[in-house]
Amino acid sequence: MIFIGNWNAFLGPLLVIQEKTMYTLPVALSLLRQDPRRGFDAGVLMLGTSLATLPMLIVFLMATRRFMAGLTIGAIKG
Repeated sequence: MIFIGNWNAFLGPLLVIQEKTMYTLPVALSLLRQDPRRGFDAGVLMLGTSLATLPMLIVFLMATRRFMAGLTIGAIKG
């Protein structure tokens, strides 16, 4: 089910969106891989993937304390 959901999140925008400025991250990353002029450049793909995951990582690191506090509050009996 997770695979189908992720595939639909990729295939839907790929088929519907016409402008490159409106592409979602998975579609834009797949286009980095398919540059006919330069061929496959793993460095560009890795940089794009790193930049795409950086905001999620920052939010996770900022919210870790609150997340752990919420887990421990539920574990303590009062």
